[in-house]
Amino acid sequence: LRAAFNASPWQRCQCHLQQNSQAYVPKIQMRESVAADIHTILSLPEHKRKRLRTYNMSENLNDQIKRKTKVAGLFPKTSTILRLVTAIMMEISEEWETEKAYLNIKK
Repeated sequence: LRAAFNASPWQRCQCHLQQNSQAYVPKIQMRESVAADIHTILSLPEHKRKRLRTYNMSENLNDQIKRKTKVAGLFPKTSTILRLVTAIMMEISEEWETEKAYLNIKK
């Protein structure tokens, strides 16, 4: 991740970090405070934080790819599946750019 996203301020799903961090909190009474502190670590505006704090976007993308490749079943060549996955990703990208923007960067 560091090689691909070196300019990214956060490289881990905040929800999973919060869940995993609770195992290291020594007292149950401190859990809420620790969760709140971790929530403020991601220094993004609130309207962007809601979308970027989870892996929902990439999980949704992977689910769509799985669903559409299962229809085809077996692929005779690697290039065949690459063409299909590329077409799926281009379709989703165009949808996000023109119709339902998952993340509005201009705000």
